[in-house]
Amino acid sequence: QELIVYIASTELTGNDIIVQEGKVKVKSMPSGSVGMVDVSVKTPIGMSTSVPYTFVDDTLPPIKFTSGFVDSDIRSPTCLAFGPDGRLYIGTQLGRIARLTLDGNYQIIDKFVSNAVADSTQEQRTILGIAFDPSEGATDNPTVYVSHSFLFHGKLKSYNGIVSAVGGPNLDQLRHVVTRLPISDHDHGVNGLVFGNSGEL
Repeated sequence: QELIVYIASTELTGNDIIVQEGKVKVKSMPSGSVGMVDVSVKTPIGMSTSVPYTFVDDTLPPIKFTSGFVDSDIRSPTCLAFGPDGRLYIGTQLGRIARLTLDGNYQIIDKFVSNAVADSTQEQRTILGIAFDPSEGATDNPTVYVSHSFLFHGKLKSYNGIVSAVGGPNLDQLRHVVTRLPISDHDHGVNGLVFGNSGEL
């Protein structure tokens, strides 16, 4: 005769329970058993006394996503990341960096656009990667690291990929971190950037 666990009026047997080292484990509680329930066990020897058990359903709610527009005025966005200041940074195909301050409903309450990369050369620079150095810590004006290249113009410049650091309150302080990275003849350039936990790029 198999072991049966009674939770209120529900019977659990077989694969619903685990018997190990003299202990009985229930894989999952029956639906609707939240609150105080009576638990008892039936074995070949007989039925145990009923013991009250308080079950609390503290599981996290399912993750649900909704779609919508944050800003439709940013031309040709290519990459984005939240900075340590809580603002959203967006890189574009035109070499611009948009910095958005959002409220709790992800509505824009402030927007600033930096042309530091776009104005650094006469060539159109396309930003394809954006990241933040975690070792910099919390700051109101984080340094934005971007990867950018000269693309889509049919002129082969195989080693024009650059990773730059853009800083300052107005994102107007540009410093190249890595230069002469390879790209293709058309539209494959230096892409996403990732920092390790200790600041390795």
